[in-house]
Amino acid sequence: MTEATTTTASTEAANSMEWLHNANTWIALSFAIVLFLFVRYLIPAINKGLDARAEKIRDQLEQANRLRAEAEALLASYKAEQESMLKQAEEIVATAKRDAADMRVRAAEELKTALERRTSQAHEKIARAEAEAVASIRTRIVESATDSARALLAEQAAGAADEQAIARAISSIESQIH
Repeated sequence: MTEATTTTASTEAANSMEWLHNANTWIALSFAIVLFLFVRYLIPAINKGLDARAEKIRDQLEQANRLRAEAEALLASYKAEQESMLKQAEEIVATAKRDAADMRVRAAEELKTALERRTSQAHEKIARAEAEAVASIRTRIVESATDSARALLAEQAAGAADEQAIARAISSIESQIH
């Protein structure tokens, strides 16, 4: 039994050592070691890289959100400014329309005043012209009457020696007429 047990023990030992000579065993062992190394060293490095990339993307998203908020605020301020400018433009147009209407009214009043003034001046010129015409006619009448009176007095006083008295009488008549 000892030999049989030895042989069985040796076959068992040979069988138990046989797996060391099997290629599948070494492939499985190598795969396990590579898998262990991959899990131990490579996955944390990949995770760090992915975490860093995720953080960078998160920062970019936050920055994009900030920029979007700033752009929206800027857009809102521009819209408010545009509305303000539109209101100012409408006020300017309304003011310009009111001013134009006022100018039309003033121009009409000034035209009316100017026409009244010119009409008044024309009436004054006509009155002056009439007065001048009447004065001129009176002067001609007076001159004509004076000339006629002179001629008449000169005929009647042709024989009289007092021509100076006649001249004084004519000048006193002229001064009374004027």
